[in-house]
Amino acid sequence: MSEGSLTPLQIEKKTFGRKFRGYDRAQVDAFLAAAAKEMDRLLNRIRALEVSEKGLTSEVERFRGMETTLKEALLLAQRTADETRALAHQQADHILNETRARCASMQTESEQSLASLRTEIERLRIDRDNLVVQLKSLVDDFAAKLGKLAPTSEAAVRMEIDGDAPVGAVASRDAAVES
Repeated sequence: MSEGSLTPLQIEKKTFGRKFRGYDRAQVDAFLAAAAKEMDRLLNRIRALEVSEKGLTSEVERFRGMETTLKEALLLAQRTADETRALAHQQADHILNETRARCASMQTESEQSLASLRTEIERLRIDRDNLVVQLKSLVDDFAAKLGKLAPTSEAAVRMEIDGDAPVGAVASRDAAVES
């Protein structure tokens, strides 16, 4: 009989040959019964632990699968976050470049508009200066014609044009022209 093949039943049923002055048969039978009972208990415990180990092994495998899945999900989430961040930077750069281009365009338009307005202002100044010259010429012509009518009234008209005329001078000139 090999060591690994001993069962509780074999221990319980084992008989020994008789010898003179041998062991007490009742004590040996009691010990063998107790040993068989303990061995049965230990074998049942081993079977329970083997079942538990199988369950735990399958649970560990399930957890390892979950761990692998979680690692893959985490890597995917990290990759997605990196891609999203890169895309956001790209979009921000695009928006910034568009805004800069629009600002440059608006600045160019503003500068062109300003140059056009300055040209228009300069043209209006020249027109104003020409009108002032024409008006002075008309006033001089009118004063010359008035001077032919009344020599003293020409000085009053010039004073009135220059802003130096006394208040009553206009009224007396108007009265002189009417008569």
